[in-house]
Amino acid sequence: MRSYHDGNFLSTVSRRRRSLEQQTTGGFGRGVNGRQEGIRSNNIHIQGRYMKASGLTLIELLITLTILAILLAIGVPGFQHHLEASRTRTAADDLLQAIHLTRTKAVSSNRRATLRKLGEWQSGWEIFYDQDFDGQRDANEEQITTGEALEGVTISANGPLSNYISFIGTGHSRYAGTATGGAFQAGRFTICPMNAGEGYQLVLSPSGRARIEKISEAGCGN
Repeated sequence: MRSYHDGNFLSTVSRRRRSLEQQTTGGFGRGVNGRQEGIRSNNIHIQGRYMKASGLTLIELLITLTILAILLAIGVPGFQHHLEASRTRTAADDLLQAIHLTRTKAVSSNRRATLRKLGEWQSGWEIFYDQDFDGQRDANEEQITTGEALEGVTISANGPLSNYISFIGTGHSRYAGTATGGAFQAGRFTICPMNAGEGYQLVLSPSGRARIEKISEAGCGN
């Protein structure tokens, strides 16, 4: 009896062990397969989301283009205005520096030095020592420097400064005619953008000194 029961007991334990091993192995395999399948599924899901993020639908593209068009419509006019304002200021500074240089050359050499336009003032100018005191450079007269044409601006001058500015050795601005004489030469330049916008005036005093002033769009006649 005891041997019979021991055999049954061992047989039962053996069957349970085999059943447990099968369940454990099967469960582990399914678990591994399940995880692998889950990983593959997640990869597909991730890839799906990646592909969706990297592409644009027609509606998204239209929305993007509409926003871009709005930004350009707002930004381009502002940039154009800034560019014109910068050109106008640069032109005023260049002409002011040319006036200062002409006066400095006259004082340092104690000779008459003249700043004369080339065509129109915005087309450029030249600075030279005016040996015959006539306000125009002759072939034998030394040219000091020239100014290049200015783009996007207009420069106008009132009567006294319509063609030239001439300085004598004392630094005073005088009409051409003699080495050290001539009537006082004073007036103003108006520098404005080609299109509507604010501008500047250069004011030349009888002493030969020049100053710059900002003027409104109305002052430019726009």
